[in-house]
Amino acid sequence: MAAVVGPAIALQWLSTFAAAAWSHADERVHDPLVLLNVSVLGPLALTAALVIAWRLGGRSAAIWMSVVWLASPWLLVSFALPAYDSTARDQMLPLVLGLAPERGFAAGTAVLAAAALLLSRGVAPAAAAGMALGFAALLVPATLAFAVAATVALLVEWRPSSAAALGAAPLPFLAALVLWRGGSPVERSYDALVASLDGFREYFWSKRVLEWLPFAGALGLGRRSIVLALVLGGGFIGFAVVQLARVDSAFADASVFRLLLAGLPSYVVLTAALPLLVPSLAARLAARTA
Repeated sequence: MAAVVGPAIALQWLSTFAAAAWSHADERVHDPLVLLNVSVLGPLALTAALVIAWRLGGRSAAIWMSVVWLASPWLLVSFALPAYDSTARDQMLPLVLGLAPERGFAAGTAVLAAAALLLSRGVAPAAAAGMALGFAALLVPATLAFAVAATVALLVEWRPSSAAALGAAPLPFLAALVLWRGGSPVERSYDALVASLDGFREYFWSKRVLEWLPFAGALGLGRRSIVLALVLGGGFIGFAVVQLARVDSAFADASVFRLLLAGLPSYVVLTAALPLLVPSLAARLAARTA
């Protein structure tokens, strides 16, 4: 495992430095949160993704995950239409690589860490996952969709004690969220959701591909782990709907990606799960990792 994680983290740092040099944005590289993102949270999210892949398919799956993870930010930029090139390069790319002081980056790392913890059975891992999801919700309230999905997933697998532990663990964070942010809701609407989805068609080569990936990835994950399929797939879809329905979502300033930032690590894992749709591959991986 270490032989995969170490080089992958080193390549991720190189990718981040390349993005900082290529982008024309004024990244606040000396901001403490940016330094935390690049030096700690980014590697932690990558490690969580590799743990998930290793548990599902062994070394080859972990290598594949590292390739998809490292390529995803650049593929997303290349998927943008020419009219959106400068925004993708100067705002979207630094954002998804942690070069912006956004809480969503830490929230996305916490969500992925929770998913990795749920691969282990027992009350303690479930409680730890619940705390991670509670911390994510404190930073980005819409990530509660992942906590709901995780609780449902544990009940589907009939792990009631674990589900209770996971459901109870975020409560202190939710209480802190209410005290911190108050009860003023963010305005959302169906029209805003439709406009946000249409924006992907306006600024990217294929809206349908971007929409298809999380559903297909969740189906692939479901062939190896129902819990992961529900947590990452169901959680991401619920999270994305809630965030894209916000009236302050926009493509012109890449704010739509700031709103989706906490879900992007899960989206990458779902994308990397596409090979599991190949007939018999999931069964062969299960036999290899048994």
